Amino acid sequence: MKNETDILQRQYDTTINQTDPWYFFLNLADYVKFINETSPFKEIVEPLRKQKEELLIELDKYEEKAVEELISAKKRLEKLVSKVDGLKEKLKKEGFFSDGFTSIDKYLNGSLSTSGTKSDVISRYLNEVSWDISSNGHGELLDEWTEDLKAKHRIAYFSEALKKRYELNEELNIQRPLNPWGFWDFLSISTHKSIFIWSDWTVEFPTVDQTYISELVSIKSELQENKPSDNTFPKIQKQQRNYIRESRVPAYKHYLERIHLYLLKEANNFHQKDQREEVNFDPDTAVLSIGEKQVKFRKFTDQYHTLRVIFSDKNDRKREWFFSEIAEKVDPHKSIKDKTFHNQMSAIKRKVSADANTKDLFLTTTHSVKINDNYFR
Repeated sequence: MKNETDILQRQYDTTINQTDPWYFFLNLADYVKFINETSPFKEIVEPLRKQKEELLIELDKYEEKAVEELISAKKRLEKLVSKVDGLKEKLKKEGFFSDGFTSIDKYLNGSLSTSGTKSDVISRYLNEVSWDISSNGHGELLDEWTEDLKAKHRIAYFSEALKKRYELNEELNIQRPLNPWGFWDFLSISTHKSIFIWSDWTVEFPTVDQTYISELVSIKSELQENKPSDNTFPKIQKQQRNYIRESRVPAYKHYLERIHLYLLKEANNFHQKDQREEVNFDPDTAVLSIGEKQVKFRKFTDQYHTLRVIFSDKNDRKREWFFSEIAEKVDPHKSIKDKTFHNQMSAIKRKVSADANTKDLFLTTTHSVKINDNYFR
C-alpha cells in the first residue's frame, strides 16, 4: 500500500500547489480518477458515494410525489377557474409569455424548456396563476391551498410533499460541507469532462440536487474564462465581463485538504484492519495464517484436524463450533470427550500466542470454539 499512498501524495502535492483554475481542476481530475481506480482508496470513497445516493433516493421520492400533487392541484384549480364567468379569459396572456396553466402544459409536453427541478417549475407557474387569480379578485378559489387567509395576495401551498422536499434539500446542503461525502461529492465534479468543453452540456445530472448543478455550472464558467489563450472560444472572453467572478479554487483546495487527510487516515486503518483480519488455515501446508504472520502445525495431529474442521467452510467461518460437532467430523466412529478438544484448543491458543503474538484469535468455552469476529472483514 505504501506505493499507492506515495503516488496519492504526489498527486495531491501537484494539485494543491496549482494557482491557475484551469490547471488546478485538470490536476484535481487526475487526483480523483486515481482514487476511483486504486485500492484501498476506491473502497474508502465508495461508502461516501452511497451516503449521497441514499439522500437522493429520499429526495427523489418526495420529488415524484410533489409532481403528482402539483399536477392534481393544477387540474383542480382549472376546474374552479372555469366555473367563474370570464375569469379564464382574464388569466390568458398575450404575446411571448403564456399564462401559468398553458406554461405547465407546454412544459409537460416538452414544448417549453426551462431550468430547475420539475416540481419547482410546475410550482412556479402555479404560483403565477394563483397571483393572477387573487389580482382579479377571486382569491377565494385558493382557500383549500392557502395558509394565510388574511393576505391580499395569498401564497398558496399546492403540495405538502414539495415542502418536505425543500426541508430535505436544506438538510442536504447543511450536511454537505460538514461530512466527507460532501467534500468528495464536489471534488468529483472535476471528473465531468464537460466542464472543460464549453459546448458540451450532455452529461446527465441529479436534477433534484440543484446545489450540485449550480456548483458544476460555476466551475465550468470559471474554467472557460481561464482557459489557455490558444484554446479560448470567442464566446467567452475575460475582457467581455464587467464583474469579477469569485474563484472556486480556494474552496476546492479546502475540500481537497480535508478529503486527503480523511483518505490517509482511513487507508491506515484499512491496512491495519487487513493485517488483523486475514486469517486462514491451509490443510495442505498445515499453516495457520494471521495477516502476515504464520503458525506451522504438524500434519495429521489432533491440533491439525481440529483446525481443519474449524476452517473447512469458507462461507461459514463466523459460526460457533461445538466440540461434539468437531468430534463427529474428525472421526465419526470414535467417541471424543469435549474436554479433549478443550485441551487441544488450549494448546493451539498457546502456540498461536507464542509464534504470532496473537492471544484472542479463538474464543472458547468448555463446550465450543469460534474465531473472534474481529478477524473477519
